[in-house]
Amino acid sequence: MYRQILQRKKYSLIQLLRVVGIMLTTAAIAFLLEQWLLPSSGTALILLLGVIVTTVMTSFRGAVIAAIVGALLFNILFTTPRGTLHMIEVEEIATLVVFFLTAMASSYWVVRNRTAQTELRAAELKSQLLFSLSHDLRTPLASILGNLTTLLDYRQRISTHEQNELLTNAVGETNRLQHYLENLLQATKFEYKSVQLTYETIHLSELLQSVVDRLETSAPELSLELSEEALHFHGQRALLEQALFNLLENALRYRKPGTAVRVEVSVATSPETVVKIAISNQVDPGFDPQQLTFWGEPFISRRNKDHGAGGMGLGISVAYGIIRAHKGQINAILETAEKRVIVSIELPINSTLHQGDNHWS
Repeated sequence: MYRQILQRKKYSLIQLLRVVGIMLTTAAIAFLLEQWLLPSSGTALILLLGVIVTTVMTSFRGAVIAAIVGALLFNILFTTPRGTLHMIEVEEIATLVVFFLTAMASSYWVVRNRTAQTELRAAELKSQLLFSLSHDLRTPLASILGNLTTLLDYRQRISTHEQNELLTNAVGETNRLQHYLENLLQATKFEYKSVQLTYETIHLSELLQSVVDRLETSAPELSLELSEEALHFHGQRALLEQALFNLLENALRYRKPGTAVRVEVSVATSPETVVKIAISNQVDPGFDPQQLTFWGEPFISRRNKDHGAGGMGLGISVAYGIIRAHKGQINAILETAEKRVIVSIELPINSTLHQGDNHWS
């Protein structure tokens, strides 16, 4: 609790310094332009622009502070007598009031526009979610139902081997459905930042081996290049295993046919010691780089409504959230020469987080 209070105070102080910095910079620009015979109305407009910029970069609370600072700066620097806070004349008071009200009105519309965009984005995500759920849930359920119905209806007519094959298919689709629902649950948790981390010492080689065992893939499809150092770090093993599993499964699913997924692990010591994991796979020549624009965001599908291939991006989104929750970095780029998508992960080896700390951005 004490750590959370300190973090909130630190965040508030940073926001305050940012507001003051923006307004002082704006006042300096207005002061320089005034030397070129800029009228007082022009300096007021420049200060108003500073308030709007502050609103965009911070919040409405920051805008209120910026409006107060801007009004004071305008009175002290740009009205006579210069260099003093002078609010005796009715005209001076009216000017300050008009400035403050204009700043507040402008900031309000900026915040309202931002809120409208957020709501529009949320509505789009809900629509995308409904379309994708109908496909991603229906497909494994239909397969499970089909396999079990066939087994019940034709048990007396099919061999034991065929019965076992139907059961194996049903179990496989059940595991696929369970993995999908786990990702959906984790995506919701990370969306609301309600994940509590439990730290333990993790040996990277053992972690990667567990992921490979879960994938049940053949050796030619996966190429592992590990550092000779015995790498270990602190984190929640189950979550990190899920993150790597999601990334490798996605790379194997969308790789160019006949090519292998490459996993390279190394250590970087500057500016801090981190373990670097690079997962790369070749893609078809027609791969659209725009697909990486929203990489890491949930509910982004490559399907056209309810048709075609491609899921909701839950696996990638969950992996992204898990790495960021561990104070790591993750991004994806397209290497145009080899037409290879490279997912780069950096995880701090010497974590300073305490048990149960889940504050991340």
